[in-house]
Amino acid sequence: MKDEALDMLTEIVRSPGIDLKSLQKKLTMDAVKSESTLKKINVMLEEHTYPPVVRKNKQLWVSLDLEELEQLEQLVETEQLYALSRKTRLILIILIIFTQKQTSLKSLANQLYVSKNTIVNDLAVLKEDLMQENIQIGYSRKEGYYFLGKEIAIRIMIIRQLHFLIDGKAQEKLLVTYTDIELTELYEEKEKLFKLEKLLHTQFSNRQLMLLYLLIPLLKLRATNYQEISTREYQEIIQIIAASDYQRIIQAMKSSKLYSEASENEKAFLVIQLLSANVIKSRGEEMPQLGEVIDAVIERFERRSVIFFEDRKRLKQMLYQHLGPAIYRMKYGIPYEDHDIEPIIKEYQGVFPMAKQALRPLENYYQIQFTEIETVYVGLIFQSFLTQGHLMKQQQRVRAMVVCENGVSVSNLLYETLSQCFPMIDFVCNISAREFYENPLVYKDIAVVFSTIYLRTTKKIFVVSPLLTQEDRQRLIRIVNKELYNRDQGINVEDILTLVKKEVSLPDEEKLRARLNEYFNLPKKQELVTMDSKFHRLLPEERIKLSKRQFSFDEAIQCVAEPLLRDNLIQQSFVDKIIEKYDERFPYFVIAPGIAIPHAGFNDGVNELGFSLLKLDHPVRFSSKLSVRVLLMIAPVDNYLHQTAVQAFYNCMLKEDYREELFGLQTAAEIKQFFQRTIQ
Repeated sequence: MKDEALDMLTEIVRSPGIDLKSLQKKLTMDAVKSESTLKKINVMLEEHTYPPVVRKNKQLWVSLDLEELEQLEQLVETEQLYALSRKTRLILIILIIFTQKQTSLKSLANQLYVSKNTIVNDLAVLKEDLMQENIQIGYSRKEGYYFLGKEIAIRIMIIRQLHFLIDGKAQEKLLVTYTDIELTELYEEKEKLFKLEKLLHTQFSNRQLMLLYLLIPLLKLRATNYQEISTREYQEIIQIIAASDYQRIIQAMKSSKLYSEASENEKAFLVIQLLSANVIKSRGEEMPQLGEVIDAVIERFERRSVIFFEDRKRLKQMLYQHLGPAIYRMKYGIPYEDHDIEPIIKEYQGVFPMAKQALRPLENYYQIQFTEIETVYVGLIFQSFLTQGHLMKQQQRVRAMVVCENGVSVSNLLYETLSQCFPMIDFVCNISAREFYENPLVYKDIAVVFSTIYLRTTKKIFVVSPLLTQEDRQRLIRIVNKELYNRDQGINVEDILTLVKKEVSLPDEEKLRARLNEYFNLPKKQELVTMDSKFHRLLPEERIKLSKRQFSFDEAIQCVAEPLLRDNLIQQSFVDKIIEKYDERFPYFVIAPGIAIPHAGFNDGVNELGFSLLKLDHPVRFSSKLSVRVLLMIAPVDNYLHQTAVQAFYNCMLKEDYREELFGLQTAAEIKQFFQRTIQ
């Protein structure tokens, strides 16, 4: 559905001087594909009297600004309206069959400007694809082509097709050109949805809004052909929706005149779509039971990741906004809007297993199973709050805002990532494009705007991807430094370290790397930290202790802390905070039978990242039911840097035979050798 030439051109315009290899990696193209796409771009630019893309020192440049790019996209969209790709044509065939009766080979061929043979081949592909969703395409001379299957399943399939359509261009024009929908009808539905948002105190993501105002006219056409939600399907929907939620949405639909002419059965289907819709902001009705379960989810994540979230209230609010609709999506199997998130999954892969485990209380309470994509977006919310721990405290100079058209998880992660990349910039707020245009006073004193879409504004604007990879961040830092501060970012920290190591020995290379990255305003090289080397470096043999004494809880905590105190990695206040805050009714330090990870927050007296370990012959009581023989104390400097090492220890201690072996070891050297063998 996406136009590869326009996608590549957009990246070149957004990132002047981007090298071809980085572009190939970002767009997942091989060398042959990228070269042919570049040729297409230059043909397209020449046809529209724009200068071509040029190469200088393996970098790509084009004399095209964002406004000209937008104009070019509109021209290309219009030209491509009748030159359909096969994927677009398949979607349109589905939409035509969904909304029209008496469709035939001839009528489909005429509507789509192709031959009957082409339609025959397309229908064969569709029949095979739809079988996976338990939907068949039937035909009779009286009714033409039609879908066979549950009406709900057919509509969920239509929503999935609309998501594909939205990924492309000119969605509204395509629907108006190839179906019986009028453009004015789309605009009317959009206005009604705006009113609905105000009544519900919410704001849908831009993609979700488009999905809804494209879907509603299609549902109306479907209903006019007497193909409605059955009474049985209506009852299934009602059983899923909380009565208070149903009445709240129905009342708002009535007041906004949205879908007012529809039957109760049809309205119920739209209610479930609205409840499952992705939102940017929401101040809707509270669900006390969901709030309580989210508390359990946060506590479970903290326990697994060995951190304390300082801004817990805001984290809970973000999770509430996302999880409320997600629960309905899970219950009803509604497809969630997707992004090109594979690079992000690789970059933040450590957080997703923790998010999956943290969601167990919610899955159990609502009897649902989170899909991989839904788990990823919850993980991104947690990641955005982990990222906050990296922020450098420098004097703020430039004021900026972030405009993001995506949901809660993506927009919050983008905001925190940009704050991390540019600590010299004061990021004031994170809003949608609608808020940007409707409230000019919000950005009166703003100098810079970082946006996921092009905006018409006199402010300095940087258009960014909603999900920034490590390479994206590096390029953006270089561009911002050049355009805002008139300095080139040509510093390579690894080159500096190589030169320094030739002259002197480095007692702590990782620490110096972090300091240089901070000084030169570069993101930390997280990929250099491996699970193996980091754990073994953070727990040297001299910080492993064994004791035959019988300890109380307080004494055991003080004992395991001694190596960290001796090496000045923590202050006594850190130890005091652990003892003060621990409540044996909630023994969250205990991660496995006989194993605990005592810790406090990074602001509670931590000087430097490090671990210490205490193995006891006599178990120490952590609660009325839990006793511990091995304590690993974590001294975290933020919410992130210790994660891979803790994950390694956690995975090791989940294995019963490893735990039993550890309990039987008698010296620090044996324990060190044990971890070197079991943590790879």
